[in-house]
Amino acid sequence: AMAAASRGAAPGGPEVRNHACVANEAGGEAEGEDSGVELSALDLEDGHCDCMGAGLATDKDLDRVFGASGGWTLCGATPPSSFWTRATENPYHVRDFRASPHLTKKDVQALLGRWGVAAINTKGCKGGAQSHCVGQDNFCVVVLPNGWEAFGVFDGHGAMGHWPSCRLARSVPYLLQGQRCADMMQAGDPERALRYVVEAAQKDLEERSRIEHVNIATSGSTLVLALRNVEQDCVWVATVGDSRAALLCVPAPESDGSPGGPPTAEVARETVDHKPSREDEQARIFNMGGDVVAMRYHDGNCDYRVYFRGKDRPGIALSRSMGDCEVKAIGVTAEPDVVRWSLRGLESAHLLLCSDGVWEFLSTQQVADIVIGGLRKENPHRALKQLLETSKALWSKKVGNYCDDITMVLAPLGQRQAPRVDDLRLMRGESAGGDGFMNFMSRARRRSNTSASTVESTASTGTTDSSERSGSEQSDESGDLVWSQSRRSTRLKTNSAPCVECCVQ
Repeated sequence: AMAAASRGAAPGGPEVRNHACVANEAGGEAEGEDSGVELSALDLEDGHCDCMGAGLATDKDLDRVFGASGGWTLCGATPPSSFWTRATENPYHVRDFRASPHLTKKDVQALLGRWGVAAINTKGCKGGAQSHCVGQDNFCVVVLPNGWEAFGVFDGHGAMGHWPSCRLARSVPYLLQGQRCADMMQAGDPERALRYVVEAAQKDLEERSRIEHVNIATSGSTLVLALRNVEQDCVWVATVGDSRAALLCVPAPESDGSPGGPPTAEVARETVDHKPSREDEQARIFNMGGDVVAMRYHDGNCDYRVYFRGKDRPGIALSRSMGDCEVKAIGVTAEPDVVRWSLRGLESAHLLLCSDGVWEFLSTQQVADIVIGGLRKENPHRALKQLLETSKALWSKKVGNYCDDITMVLAPLGQRQAPRVDDLRLMRGESAGGDGFMNFMSRARRRSNTSASTVESTASTGTTDSSERSGSEQSDESGDLVWSQSRRSTRLKTNSAPCVECCVQ
């Protein structure tokens, strides 16, 4: 429990308190009041969403627009619940994937394998009464019909933190495929598109939470969202909170051809976390009537949290967040920072997005060394698996029986174009013994005839079909990646079916 003390506005710096133990990120949530925000209605036209503000879109709506457009999206499948049963999730559970439109496990393997993208969405270990609560992280991987691609990670917090992160993983792709975003991208303004998506997603959280009677007064989520087009030499990244994106690459040899020392991973770019410890973030919160309190722990570390002035609540550990309706008035804004990263000279770079379960005890350089080192030896999924195990081991060593949720997305940023849902018919022909793969390659060449490197990158992904592997060859230590085709997830036995990782190989 926190010691009681009076707090006033302290523009000169946050108040410092002593605290005897490590705090749990998921704090209690007070009964929130209706924020009274008037929002516009949902406008659906020809399967495109122009405004998500009223939060009226259901899961069927989200599936329908991608089923009709040829694009597709993945997110983490949350445990089912009903009127009679409450959703639960075991510690360290690695979630299934949920696809829109609904795809078979083999189809998803083919899509991810051709693309070289990997994602892991894992619940941590909270201990005590929270051991079996639902994990609060989620993610999205999106292929849009207009040729753009998006990757997002969302880290929830608070008593209902699983709800906003799950909703964002579904609403953000829905907004991205809408006509308004498509027009902004077509006009060459992806930054504006990202800002629009974040603003509309926040309005959706506010309104949808009312409809579903979910209290997000002091529950919310981070957001890190990257947007790119394979035909452009840059990537745009929007951030709200402390989930981080990093651009990782292997340094090129010296100009004379000599290696110049052992090759190591390089962090070309990274985003900056929105934490109350930042002076610029503190200034906004102080000016809007909030307080920042630094709680000092027995190990010497300080934890900065945001409170209502003169009150002992809510203690939010972020200076910006999605959701958290009650603290928007004291400066915990949902306005994103948006950066543009040039990819010139970084054709072999990889984009990594992670929740703070990774960044808590690892520097960005350490993470880069693990991921790039893993990519040299293994496929993208195994590289992420190695990062996951390293992060879990550090949580166990530093904290004991507590481990934060960990979610990661890894994507190549070369000229490899993402396959589309309408390519699956051609890709299926490969396993049937026909000429489906050649037709798929021919179609890929026609789509990217302006870039010869696109053809070379696509061809280099390999033609080995997963059906040629025996069951014993397809089973390995990462068989915990199972596939969910619907909300009623069906767990596949790992000793008889291939996993996403094997197809990537």
